[in-house]
Amino acid sequence: MMSKEYQIGRYQIILPSDHLLDAYQSTWLRYDKALGYIAHAIFEKYPKSSAIDIGANVGDSAALIRQYSDIPVLCIEGNPNFI
Repeated sequence: MMSKEYQIGRYQIILPSDHLLDAYQSTWLRYDKALGYIAHAIFEKYPKSSAIDIGANVGDSAALIRQYSDIPVLCIEGNPNFI
């Protein structure tokens, strides 16, 4: 399967070539930004917290969370196409 690289904050993730994350984010500029803001607010109040991303897909949520704060993130994904 072909893939493409995509930048989220300081992280470069690899998307399957038919993944639409890049299209979604270019069409809807605030597509998933709230997650980063919320994670940052939680980490400010609870600095020893961490996040668990179940159904992590390609790691875009983890990259977004860590764009706002260096929160430890455990990613769990069962689909071999995304791992």
